[in-house]
Amino acid sequence: MSWKLENSIDAAFVAYLKPLLPGTIKVYPSCTNDELQYPCVVPCAGEGENENNDIGFNGHRKIQVVVAVMVESADELDEAGVKIKTALQRISEAYGEVMEALAIKYLEADLNAVNSPGVKFSFASVMATSAPTYEGRLFIRTINVEVIANPVKI
Repeated sequence: MSWKLENSIDAAFVAYLKPLLPGTIKVYPSCTNDELQYPCVVPCAGEGENENNDIGFNGHRKIQVVVAVMVESADELDEAGVKIKTALQRISEAYGEVMEALAIKYLEADLNAVNSPGVKFSFASVMATSAPTYEGRLFIRTINVEVIANPVKI
């Protein structure tokens, strides 16, 4: 059994999101050497704890996954330089695409269906979202997904 659970969760989210999002939105794991191309989505499995402290450690972990949706803070222009969409419209559209993929009733079943090695989900649900923030030349919106997952043999 491998305890690289967070990396396995990231990989499962990447595998799940890639076919559901338009090709214009790139999907990257949180630990990548690739230079990010925007718009993009980066899932990052972060803080975790025992799923049930009453029974002690059993490998089932409650983990917060932050799914960051990032778009360059530039308007989209046509070939003549006429504004097609504002930067805020672009982040809203990208966020909407990602939210549509994640805001489903049995997300854990769809995550398990991608057969990502090293992880099995028993729960996954969108819990919170953020307003757009501005960092450098990026608009960023986050979607917080709570999962309960355990490592499995590869």
